[in-house]
Amino acid sequence: SVSFLRRSIQLGAALGAPLFLLCPGHGWLNEPPEIPWAACRRSIEELLPTAEKEGVTMVMETQNKWDTSFMHRARDQRRMLDEIGHERFKAMLDVSQMTQFGDDIQTNVELLGDDIRHMHLTALYSADLDLSLKGDALMKRYPNGRPVSSHMNFNNGNNPIVRYLRQLDKAGYRHAITLEICTRMSYPDPEAHMRDALD
Repeated sequence: SVSFLRRSIQLGAALGAPLFLLCPGHGWLNEPPEIPWAACRRSIEELLPTAEKEGVTMVMETQNKWDTSFMHRARDQRRMLDEIGHERFKAMLDVSQMTQFGDDIQTNVELLGDDIRHMHLTALYSADLDLSLKGDALMKRYPNGRPVSSHMNFNNGNNPIVRYLRQLDKAGYRHAITLEICTRMSYPDPEAHMRDALD
């Protein structure tokens, strides 16, 4: 898998992509999260020479409990950034996981600052979208994160994406934002879904 990712970094660089998105991966369900954490860290360290040679910055996102067992919140990203300590490894913000796990724009900016180099903007719906419930208090109530439906049509979500964008602008964020429409209903006609999201 590391060889596959190394080749992907090279191909992306050949196409002019300045960033390479890393998903953190998952451990076995019966093992403590420190084991896949260490494996993820080793993989990143193996990829760094290629990223450096190609002039590409790798950015790691948080993901939900189904997709990763150890990288859910901005504080997890901060820890990995500090452990790796390399200019070619940075963080990215995904508003789905941010909302699901009780972080907010302020938390991300305070913990990650200019290490945030990319952003996924997604629409999601949660029946319990009390944004005053956050951080450890939210995780105590929802150990697996707030139940959400995500990667949906932007007209159907209730997370305040315009507010998020204004807060990022106020914080001085100047990097790229991707509208993430990664859902089965968008696969047959992604351009139409992207136009709807932009509108």
